[in-house]
Amino acid sequence: MSHLFSDPRLSPDAAERIVEVVRDLYSALAQDVDEPAPLALHLRAASVMRPGVPERLGALLHDMNSALNQRRAEGTL
Repeated sequence: MSHLFSDPRLSPDAAERIVEVVRDLYSALAQDVDEPAPLALHLRAASVMRPGVPERLGALLHDMNSALNQRRAEGTL
């Protein structure tokens, strides 16, 4: 929210008040999500892979990531 503090029409106190309001709203409205965080990656060769391969590879990498996160949470990694 640095753009608020660089706005010449807002005093530092006013910018801080806006930041506090947004934080309070976020805290009040944000909900826990049971689904895992997305796995971000870029497949350079995806354009030359056979149809369906990037999706299957993505699913495999997502499963591997989930298993690693579970083992880390259990303390076995």
